[in-house]
Amino acid sequence: MEEQGGGGEEHGVLLYYRYVTIPDVPSMALFFRANCESLGLLGRVRISPSGVNVT
Repeated sequence: MEEQGGGGEEHGVLLYYRYVTIPDVPSMALFFRANCESLGLLGRVRISPSGVNVT
């Protein structure tokens, strides 16, 4: 974890991808959005029929 901005907050970076068949991309996008918002996570999630890429 890394401290940034002198505010005493710790930040981390999570990067991952997963090649998997996603038959319903819009539903998966809603799932990721809801979960990331509830956890206070920021970043990008790219979802396609062939997998997920998160940065």
